[in-house]
Amino acid sequence: MRRKLISNYIISILLLLFAFSSVSAQQQEQEAKFVEVVNEEKVDSIHHSFFKSFAIGTNLASPVMKALGQDHGDFEILAELNLMNRFFPELSFGAGDGHVFADNGIRIDVPYAFFYRGGLHYNFLHKKDTPGWVMGGIRYGFSSYKSTFQNLVSTDDYWPSTSPTDLPEQKFNSHWLEVGGGIRVKCYKGLFLGWMVYYKWLVKQGATQNANPWYIPGYGVNGNNFNITFNVLYNIEFKKAKEDNKNIQLRY
Repeated sequence: MRRKLISNYIISILLLLFAFSSVSAQQQEQEAKFVEVVNEEKVDSIHHSFFKSFAIGTNLASPVMKALGQDHGDFEILAELNLMNRFFPELSFGAGDGHVFADNGIRIDVPYAFFYRGGLHYNFLHKKDTPGWVMGGIRYGFSSYKSTFQNLVSTDDYWPSTSPTDLPEQKFNSHWLEVGGGIRVKCYKGLFLGWMVYYKWLVKQGATQNANPWYIPGYGVNGNNFNITFNVLYNIEFKKAKEDNKNIQLRY
């Protein structure tokens, strides 16, 4: 009788232990899921300061291509503001020139002239704390410049003959738009490198009565609708943005 009571007691204890372990395992699983959900919410709700950083840089693609023998090119300096790690308004200015001597003897010279550009880019990874960005945006450009044309072939309306002619200095004012996207990666501290590809088109070519522009500073050769840039920028974070970054790190 006593053995039976002891065995029943042992079985009851084992059943209680099993039930307790099952409840504990379910509770731990629920807690793990809760922690995972909270972490995901933290990642998706990273707070960035409105004025996060300021960057200054340049596009190296055009100067490098000109150094390698291209008959035109430009150099520019750009300034960019980082708003909430989402919006990136940009302003840039620079100068460019071009000179071409065609096989048929026509020569076109575009002396150095300034151009100006402004636009806005959007960071599609603004919710993620990543060392790089995937960006897209739109830019507007303008340039006022002059060109000279030599050895152009003109046809006489009355006599069936042609003769080379030169055009005096022609003045042009061109406007254009650019739409594109690309990536930017943080390399070392505040140093960023990035590639961008733009599709561009002339809003106003600025042709004169006698000629169309061949090369437009800041835009490139008339008729070429694609532009690839390789930007090098140095990023400077504002004080409050640095404090926010420290708080984000502490949350993890």
